[in-house]
Amino acid sequence: YHGFSFAGRIVSISVINDRYVDYVALLTEYGFVFVYDMNSGTWFNATKVWNLNLQSVWSQYHSPWTSVTSNVLGNQQGNNELFIFTNLNGEVYAFDTTYNYTKSGTNYGGWWYSTPTQYKIISTVAFYDEITKSSGHLYGIAFNGTVYYFNNSWTILVNSSIKNITGITLGYYYSKNNTIYYTLYIVSIQNDTQIYQYNPNTNTFQSYGSKVDSLGSNQAITFDMYSSLYGYNYWYVLQTNGTVAYTNNGANANSWSYLDNYPPEYNTGFTLKLQSYCSLNFTTSLIYYNSKNPWNMYNFTVYFTGSNNVSNLEFYYYWPTNTIKNPANFATLSSNGSMYINFTYMPNMAFNSTFYFYILLNSQNSIILTYTFTINIINHYNYIPI
Repeated sequence: YHGFSFAGRIVSISVINDRYVDYVALLTEYGFVFVYDMNSGTWFNATKVWNLNLQSVWSQYHSPWTSVTSNVLGNQQGNNELFIFTNLNGEVYAFDTTYNYTKSGTNYGGWWYSTPTQYKIISTVAFYDEITKSSGHLYGIAFNGTVYYFNNSWTILVNSSIKNITGITLGYYYSKNNTIYYTLYIVSIQNDTQIYQYNPNTNTFQSYGSKVDSLGSNQAITFDMYSSLYGYNYWYVLQTNGTVAYTNNGANANSWSYLDNYPPEYNTGFTLKLQSYCSLNFTTSLIYYNSKNPWNMYNFTVYFTGSNNVSNLEFYYYWPTNTIKNPANFATLSSNGSMYINFTYMPNMAFNSTFYFYILLNSQNSIILTYTFTINIINHYNYIPI
């Protein structure tokens, strides 16, 4: 994906695995779609191959695309599987992978809704109702806790009264007469909270299970529908720092563990360049003097790479032990030369961190220049109002 940075940040992922295709779809905030074909082991630009035009909506309204989900729609010719794309304004577009593969039957793809709404849809889920054999359901949530139902247009299903909601999924509800019934589940961004289950009889969401063991803020929730068919129920919660919490008892959400407690580290590469137009040589260093909410980062480092291409560690923060180190190693900024600043980091929480520094430049003639240097780190998508 690194060769397609023009497409914007990845905001959502979905999978279709049926007798025709095995696809993993990535949606970006600008409306570009990239698909991994698990059969061939290759990526392709679905925006071009499938002739999608989601990015034109971004260009017109600057409403970021926020969610892609997949479902099965029931019809007399068989079952069609679709990727369903939704943006923040509630516009919905579907691509029918079954019709695209077979070139027969009904094409359920195209614009399902192309009029911007006042709703702020940040996550969706869809499924084929095996009980009523209906044509499927699409649900969406807003960060304020409102849950919507889509049937040709969006309507409010219920105000959950649970704030800061970031994810929605379907999951096991109960079994009766060899039939599995599913319902909605949502998750809050807040640490150390339970997931919430929808009761269709009372039209309310209620806390369900035990608290999620949070190493980071909760970002998304999903459920293993396939295992559920064989009597094992697993919910998964993806967190800001890349860890995945899951229910480990195969029954309910009363016990949680981690699939991965090694958050990925990001290296920004050469982010900033300092260019000298001076005849003097300087040694430079970074001096830390304050920070705001540093614990929203798991770790954070700053490096100076001097004109001599030597990398120097300037600052290091590590959340688990609340360690702050500022070796302020000297980096060379030569006459009319350049120096680079780069960072490595792991996010911890979805909220922001700010670090305050001085950059000191000292010449051989005892000329000292001081610059204030502030680094603001935003750990969430800009459409999430935190």
